[in-house]
Amino acid sequence: MRSFPGVRPLLLVSLAALAACSGGLLDGGSRAGTDACDAGPCTVPDSGGNDGAVIEDPITKDPIWGCLGNVPPPAVSDPNTPLEHSRRFVGVLHAPLEGLSVKVCEEYDPACSQPVAGTPRLTDPNGKVDLTLHRGFRGFLDVASPASDPIAALIHLVPIPDEDVAATDRTVTWPTLLTKSDLELMMASPGRPLLPDHGHLFVRTLDCQQEPAERVFLRLEPISAKTVTFYLDSTGNPSITQGMTSAKGVGGAINVPAGSIAVTFSRETGEPIGEQNVIIRPGTITYVSLVPTP
Repeated sequence: MRSFPGVRPLLLVSLAALAACSGGLLDGGSRAGTDACDAGPCTVPDSGGNDGAVIEDPITKDPIWGCLGNVPPPAVSDPNTPLEHSRRFVGVLHAPLEGLSVKVCEEYDPACSQPVAGTPRLTDPNGKVDLTLHRGFRGFLDVASPASDPIAALIHLVPIPDEDVAATDRTVTWPTLLTKSDLELMMASPGRPLLPDHGHLFVRTLDCQQEPAERVFLRLEPISAKTVTFYLDSTGNPSITQGMTSAKGVGGAINVPAGSIAVTFSRETGEPIGEQNVIIRPGTITYVSLVPTP
């Protein structure tokens, strides 16, 4: 792994931990296969004008990006269908984070002045917290720690929940939460200081299979002249010159103006993939996954 001159070992541990968390699923399930597709090439019969010819499923033809243009709409909000949502929070050394205060917040309440009933809840000694959401819930988690090196994080729930996480035995473990000091160390080599009146953003990009998306680029609006965008390189270190995601699929920005911003991601060809509005608060790290959208 490439190291940064003059940076303490914690930085390398921090980056390695973050990079390790850029594989696998995030905030939800994977695309379910069908019996017809599991056995071989997935084809669908043409319903007209093609003499009954068989047309190859675009997702089978291109599993990574074949869903673009055919992404189904997200789950409709249904407050009458509760879902169990379990999360486990760890820090850069993979140690569980006990005693974090976790609030569940509706998207229309960016200040989280009225958290969902039953929250805030505290993480247990294993860093785990069990929350009750509902199908199609649109919102975020507001996570805080009163420690001397505090954690202040907003975690947008993307993909939108449509299944009971507890029932699937898949406790969500992303993201690794960074403290203020962790982030300062991470940006030491690029030489970019953190501004206290701005917020910061980590974005994980996912393809049609909900795997980290390589060679895509991010666009944030609005930003300021003080905003610095970055991507994690193949070793998990932040690069401000790379221009697009590595196989880690992670990018972001520091010193983002507070408020609501639109985050979009596109393929290197310019083809749009998806977009998401996120909330930025001063002194807070916002985490979000971007997935292909309709």
